[in-house]
Amino acid sequence: MALGDTVRKEPAFILDTTGSMAEPVTPGSMMSKAALAEQITRILVHDLGSEDSQGTDEKDGGGLSTVLFADGIASEVGDLNDANFDQKWRKIKWGGGTYIAPAFELVEENFKEEFGHLPEGARPTLALGIITDGALSDLNAATNWLHNVSGGTYVYVVVVCSGMEHDRAV
Repeated sequence: MALGDTVRKEPAFILDTTGSMAEPVTPGSMMSKAALAEQITRILVHDLGSEDSQGTDEKDGGGLSTVLFADGIASEVGDLNDANFDQKWRKIKWGGGTYIAPAFELVEENFKEEFGHLPEGARPTLALGIITDGALSDLNAATNWLHNVSGGTYVYVVVVCSGMEHDRAV
């Protein structure tokens, strides 16, 4: 089933804010992985954020429910949308090791908290976007989580690196 226009969606987003995101996208590049992630995130916020079927019921208008991860800690940014993007992006602290599993758990917990009371067929589809450079320290935990995703969950992963590092992440 593809995400059609009639399907209620709950967009969520996980962003890698670890130290390796300060590295160049490719060897010799002047653009960092974090700068590329910002450009991609702007697109996701505009496109996926507008798909928030619950957004009209939220005080800030909804958007892309965003979780950051670094050093084994996941933290919520709240909903990113076109109106608040710059203000919230400037507050991101970059650095730390790459443990993504807590971010998966937080997104899942937030979704269940908001929609777990509904019968499975009445819940919106979870559209989860992830941006990482793929240098995951908890690759097995991440792989297990992704393999166990079921039902109305769609995961889109954008890997911002190149060469063997990219291929390993994919």
